[in-house]
Amino acid sequence: MAGLRDRGNLVTNDDIALMRRVVSRDPAALGEMFDRYHRLVFFIVNRIVADEPLAEELTSAVFLELWERPAAYCDGAFVTRLAQLSRRHALPGGSECANER
Repeated sequence: MAGLRDRGNLVTNDDIALMRRVVSRDPAALGEMFDRYHRLVFFIVNRIVADEPLAEELTSAVFLELWERPAAYCDGAFVTRLAQLSRRHALPGGSECANER
């Protein structure tokens, strides 16, 4: 995975290894990723939508997209990319759940 590099202090070697496992379709890796970052994703999404049940749905949608298209999130600082993905899902037009508001 040549595209997965540390471009700053936000990505740890552990994050890189975990993302490689997600790209390799390891479901346990996605669970670890969720355990590690779901609070961050929920915080970002809930700050935008101000609706906890919707924020929970959108948080799940973020990790589902990460699972379905992991290679799309391997370049750059992973945490930054995850934050961008979270924001995109929370904004109107970013996901089906957000559009239902």
